[in-house]
Amino acid sequence: MIWMFRSEASRHAARIEVAETAETLREQLSVVRDVTEALGPDVPEWDGARTRAKVTYEKFFTAVGHLPRAERKLAVQWEHAASMTYWYVTGDRSFAPLEERAAGLLATLPEGLDRSAAREMVDAIIHHTELALRSLSPRRTDDNDETPTVVNQKGLRDRIADDRARLTFQGTFGTETVALRQAHRHYFPWITETLTYLSEPRSRTELEAVAEQWRNERVKYVYDNPQNANITIATTA
Repeated sequence: MIWMFRSEASRHAARIEVAETAETLREQLSVVRDVTEALGPDVPEWDGARTRAKVTYEKFFTAVGHLPRAERKLAVQWEHAASMTYWYVTGDRSFAPLEERAAGLLATLPEGLDRSAAREMVDAIIHHTELALRSLSPRRTDDNDETPTVVNQKGLRDRIADDRARLTFQGTFGTETVALRQAHRHYFPWITETLTYLSEPRSRTELEAVAEQWRNERVKYVYDNPQNANITIATTA
């Protein structure tokens, strides 16, 4: 029994260490970003700021190695979001809101982590990373070559409903992915609300607004058949 108490005490100490070190690292990374944006990467101040942060990085990852798996995954994903936000000269600042939320969760480690919120946070950062990588991938030249399909309100509604059916089928008979879990959390509720909105007659302007929002939502979760969203609303919808 003594080893169990020692093990729990060790984990608690690691949680405190990770929470405190993450807070310190965020402050140091903020300095790195400020120096990068104000002076650029070729100045002594930039090297000094990064050197100080590297020491804290090492301390952080040493402590993270003693965390349970779920907490370790959150810490690793926070570090990725933080690096994208602060560290890289050409970093992706769109990670900043996710980094801030993940940092808030890490700060609760000593008192007790909300595991459900942590799982969703890990998925959100991974999904955001996948979307960023997809945006850098070469697009097929024929993706937008075809003439848009003219649809009325029913046609738009059917296509949106088809996304839900396709993703539901994928979840039932395929492999569950981070994108699919995120779709259940965010895209499915949007679809339900939108289908309800489209259950009553709407003007062409309103339908065009829905179609544009649908394309913006769809691209985050549906990676195949982009032509299905290549539509235009009929003059008499």
